[in-house]
Amino acid sequence: MVLLVFLVVSMFSLGFYLNERMTVPTFTIVAKSDEVPIYIEHLNDYYPMGTLYANTPVEPLQQLEDYYEIAWGNGTGYLRKEDVVEQERKIKKRAIKHPSNEMVYTIEQTPIYERSFRKLIPIASIEAGFRYPIVREYNENWWEVNVGGRSGYIAKKSTEPDRGIPVLMYHHLLKPEEKEGSTLKKSSSTITTEEFEMQMRYLHEEGYVTLRTEDLEQYLKKQRNVPAKAVVLTMDDGNISSRIYGYPILQKYGLFIDQFMITERTPDEPLPFNFRRLDFLSHEEMRAMTDHYGFHSHTHGLHWQTEEKEPFLLVKPKEEVLADLRLSRSLLYQTPYLAYPFGQYDEEGIELVKKAGFRLAYTTKPGYVTLNTNPYEIPRLGIEPYLPLEEFISKVKLPRPLREEAPEFPSVEVQEEI
Repeated sequence: MVLLVFLVVSMFSLGFYLNERMTVPTFTIVAKSDEVPIYIEHLNDYYPMGTLYANTPVEPLQQLEDYYEIAWGNGTGYLRKEDVVEQERKIKKRAIKHPSNEMVYTIEQTPIYERSFRKLIPIASIEAGFRYPIVREYNENWWEVNVGGRSGYIAKKSTEPDRGIPVLMYHHLLKPEEKEGSTLKKSSSTITTEEFEMQMRYLHEEGYVTLRTEDLEQYLKKQRNVPAKAVVLTMDDGNISSRIYGYPILQKYGLFIDQFMITERTPDEPLPFNFRRLDFLSHEEMRAMTDHYGFHSHTHGLHWQTEEKEPFLLVKPKEEVLADLRLSRSLLYQTPYLAYPFGQYDEEGIELVKKAGFRLAYTTKPGYVTLNTNPYEIPRLGIEPYLPLEEFISKVKLPRPLREEAPEFPSVEVQEEI
């Protein structure tokens, strides 16, 4: 009886505690001036992605040292404390029952309006070049959007439907003369350093942000806002050429790539580079490249096929596959990200990948990543040799160009010279 009373009291106390933690803030914040910037947090810094107009109260989700965090777009935004004031005012909200997974991007600075007595009143704006989720098509001229839990409206003419985020897939890099003089001359997964640099230069000059896989995961969970000009770069296998040739090019253009390692091929010590062989990165080399590379799993010993071209991931016993996946994770600091060997998988394979602790996995199926994409079936666009620059551009270029210049974001943290 005493135990029952204790449990009831404990449950009541826990429920009271959770309700207190989940209570809507008792105050709102408003802009001190006619317009104040709304920021996105990116690589431990803050960059403008929108504007809050005067007399528009918003509820903070939480307070940081210098910022208030607010609900914004596909995630959160930040207002500097010095730009706003607190006030005791409730916000009238209309519950949004059926938000869609459809996304648009802004081609110019786009005002967000609120309806008031049959009039449209501007309450905020979105910078050019940002993705923003829509709730529904309001009519032929307007999208309805969610602004901190209440309805707002943006003009269709200022936006373009988003086809999704491109994820590019690379493997091996060689100088043109090396490829010509090696057994990889006709390899469909080996491109030249000239091709790679030309493509990276384009991304840099056009202002693309290279997202990490963790950014992509947060985007799919509706926890991150992403610019329109965003791309994920991936590289499979972990060949030494990614250090010899890939790293200096990424460093030159300030870009980031996620590398997927076959951990049974990782040597104990760095090996000398020989373009006639396929040798792989050591852990020492990986640690020295983390400012421009992320390292994740391509399995440990499952990057093989049977004589019938069946991938080991699909034909080996479940217990062996699961043990391999867990071993690979443990050798890569418990990474939650995987690329399927040869891009091949099935439903049973996905379940084993989940059981091993992976939260996202890449395929080789072509396509773009949207909010409807299964995180265990992320499509990628393969970059093959001799790809004309125009075709490369078509893979990443926005369907409709921006009318205004978008804010610039670095793809990697800027390192101060010592």
